[in-house]
This record gives sequence, structure tokens and C-alpha cells, in this order.
Amino acid sequence: MHNPGRAKVLSPSEQEHLFETIAKHRHPEKNLAIMLLSFKIGLRPTEIALLKVKDAVTLGNGSREFSLNENLLLDNARIEAHKKSKKSKLKRQNLSFAPDDFHEIVKQIENRVRLGEKIKPEDFYPAKAENSENERHIKLDNEQLVRALQDYIKLRLDKGENITSDCPLFISQKGGTYSPNTLQEHMALMLRDWAGIANASAHSGRNTYEYYKRLPPVSAQSERNSVISWSEKPTFAVEQERVAVLEEVEVCD
Repeated sequence: MHNPGRAKVLSPSEQEHLFETIAKHRHPEKNLAIMLLSFKIGLRPTEIALLKVKDAVTLGNGSREFSLNENLLLDNARIEAHKKSKKSKLKRQNLSFAPDDFHEIVKQIENRVRLGEKIKPEDFYPAKAENSENERHIKLDNEQLVRALQDYIKLRLDKGENITSDCPLFISQKGGTYSPNTLQEHMALMLRDWAGIANASAHSGRNTYEYYKRLPPVSAQSERNSVISWSEKPTFAVEQERVAVLEEVEVCD
């Protein structure tokens, strides 16, 4: 049973199926790197779309020389600037209130109604939390992700592309920059249409990463057993476990 309010968490076998499917479609190097950034380090579609080459790669003096950075840089100032731009005014979908704050808001609305004032919902939205860090550094220590990023950059250089540090890390089929919305749709396409994973969305990678990150460490043997027992569990039991872990995970950009 899938919780319609949350992006689907993929089982290990579903993740393997997704990555194998991507390898059989067009632009496998790029698409695999995109999805692994989501599934292995939990990046959101907007964060992936706004990455630049310099955030992951150090270019060498030669036309085909490069090295992958130990840490991926997430420029929060760049992300926030995009969110505040006129082209990316997204409607807020999730709001959180403390019980006391909610009751106070109800009283304010009642008072305004009595006075005949017009009620605007946005007047009562809680303030968005501001990110105090200008940048985040995420260690690139997943071997599968590291290989995928190296393969993708090498492919671009081998094609003779003139890559600079400020170029977008991922380019569309037409050679332009991905908008966050376009990349989000593309990620959903790979999950639902290519891999046939029902109820998956572009945020499934982040939710899957958060889910497994919060599980207690297991031995290699226990991990193998957990993969087997996962498929044997009733669907509702699996979903209950997933929802319990994901209660506080934010899936929206």
C-alpha cells in the first residue's frame, strides 16, 4: 500500500532494476549519474539541476584532464537565489504549525471574519526557515556514484566539448541547462515510464536515501537477509516501516 502523500521509497531490488534499465536507454552515463546523486547522497532535483562542473570536478590543464573532488559542493546561495527568482515562484504545498500557533491563527481569522475583513491564506503562512550556511560539502564516497560521475565527465570531454568550471554539470539533450522543473519531469520519466515503478516520483531518490540512512547499521550477511525478507513481508507492513522512518523527511523543493 502506497502512501499517496509521500514519494515512494524503493527497495534494493527496485533500485537495481532502475539502474539496469537506465543503462539500456539513451544517454546512460548522464542519467545514471543524475539518479545516483539522488539515491546515494539524497540530492533534490533542484539541487542537481543547479550544480556546476566546479562543484564536483577540478579540470586540469589538458583538454581532457580532470579529477573528481572529494566533496560535492552545494551552493545554498545559488539555490536560494533561484527559489526567489520570478521564474521559480512555487506554490507552497506543506506547512507546519505548532499547536499553540495554530490556535492563535484560528482566533485571528475569527476576529477578521467578524470585522468583515478579507481573508488571505498567505497572510497566515509561517515564515520559511532560512539556511544559515552558504554552502554544504557532501563527501563523494559511494563507489558507484564516483564511477558514474567520472564516466559522464570523461564522455563529455572525449566528445570535444569545451567544458569550463562554470558550465552546468548536467546538460540537456539539446545542449542547454536543465531547469529544475524539466529535470524533475525527466527523473520521474525514468522511474515510472522506463523502469515501470508505480507511485515513484522525482523525490523517491531522496526519500529512499533518508530511509536507509536512518536504519541501524547491519552486517553484510544481515543486509543480504534483509533484502530477501523485504520481499517476503506483506506490503502494508513494509509501508508502515517506511512511513515511520520518513515522518519528518521534507520532500518538496
